Amino acid sequence: MKRIILLAWLSVVALSMKGNAKEVGDWRSIHLIQGFDYFRFDALPLLTEEEQTLFTALQTIAYPSKHQVLLKENGEYFAFNTCDLNYWKWKDGAWKKMRDQVVSGYNCTPYFFIRDTNPYVLSGSGYWQNQTDLFLLNSDKDNVEFIPTIDQPEDYRGNLIFRKENEIYSLFGHKFNARLDVYTLELGGYYLNLSDSTWGKLKLTLNTSLEKDFQFFDFNQVNDFLSQVETDNYGAMELHSVIAKKTYWVVVDKRNLTVFLKETPFLQLTDSKWSQVIGNTIVHLGSNSREATFTSLDEVVKSATLIGKLEVVDPMAEENLLEVFYPVLVLIPLSLLILGGWWIGFRKGKTPQDPTFGPEDDELHLNEQLLDWLRNLDKFEGQLINQDQLDGIFGYKGIKNADLRKVKRARAIKALNTYLMSKRKGPAIIRVRDTQDKRVILYRIGQLSALSSMNKQSSPA
Repeated sequence: MKRIILLAWLSVVALSMKGNAKEVGDWRSIHLIQGFDYFRFDALPLLTEEEQTLFTALQTIAYPSKHQVLLKENGEYFAFNTCDLNYWKWKDGAWKKMRDQVVSGYNCTPYFFIRDTNPYVLSGSGYWQNQTDLFLLNSDKDNVEFIPTIDQPEDYRGNLIFRKENEIYSLFGHKFNARLDVYTLELGGYYLNLSDSTWGKLKLTLNTSLEKDFQFFDFNQVNDFLSQVETDNYGAMELHSVIAKKTYWVVVDKRNLTVFLKETPFLQLTDSKWSQVIGNTIVHLGSNSREATFTSLDEVVKSATLIGKLEVVDPMAEENLLEVFYPVLVLIPLSLLILGGWWIGFRKGKTPQDPTFGPEDDELHLNEQLLDWLRNLDKFEGQLINQDQLDGIFGYKGIKNADLRKVKRARAIKALNTYLMSKRKGPAIIRVRDTQDKRVILYRIGQLSALSSMNKQSSPA
């Protein structure tokens, strides 16, 4: 009797192992991160014979040392290159190019996904700015089809992007626009409802005890894409805290949008040659490894710390509310300005001027704050100054709250650049990275020689 029970138990175990083996081989994505120069085929074990063939054939369509993405959906295989709006499909034992678009530098750090058997891409970073443009690649049109979306965030790219049913979540990102000198971090993010093409906001609520530590994370717009991954139930990325000198896994459970944090001794995914996602397991090969490493995000979450949760905000509720009342808010002060300007003009026998961008003769009287900043910046023309010097010029060094100081500094830079650009001058302040330490931001002062005439006008008689 005991022998029969033992045989029955072994049969159940064998069937269970067979089922798990089949599930393990059913991968969803492969990221070839460092190009075929680093490719080791013998270290990628979880492929069928046909998949081994198509994976090897990827090198015929890859750009040298470019990040490549391979997606598997309902038994079909799709291949994509970053910074590219083309895509390939595996047909009759070969990769067939389905698009022939000449694109370079626009669609870097993208998010590729398959919906209703069609390939889509949510674009990421470009040379001069970030964007979240949505494209349908499998279009009947001659070109890829741009999908207009409602309330699309400007200049934004998420460092962690994942899909949950008919919604795409983009978070832990930043806004970047070199033309307007915009570079701001956003720990929350946005989500796109694919059903009605509408964007909404995500709010990240962190545990009070960890909020300060979480702000230590330094986001790098080039490398962060290489360290994000999406599994069946999770979206995850690696972060390196420059100040704390620590490395972390940040994992979001897609089922309930809870956020977990786990410290790790080193960067695993960022330093990978390739990664393969099977269920909730990541199989990846390190740059100096000979064998693949298996990382279960289920296990990572078990030993991680719950640090907060993402909350879905009504689609751009604050912005939409502002749009409703904006005409009224503008009309009241504008009416007062017009009446005041008319009265002053009537009293002085002059035509009232625009309070923001008046003629040259009245600029000093109407833009004293901007011109005061420009006069102080004039002595640094063509030079690089640091953040502390710039805050001193703006008069913000006494503000103890770092976030408030950062916001006021960004607004001041934008106001100055907008002012000079409206006068067909170059930007006053250009944000650059320190060549000695890319984490440090410096500010290049533009050509401000046009101020000489303004300074003369402002000098007391």
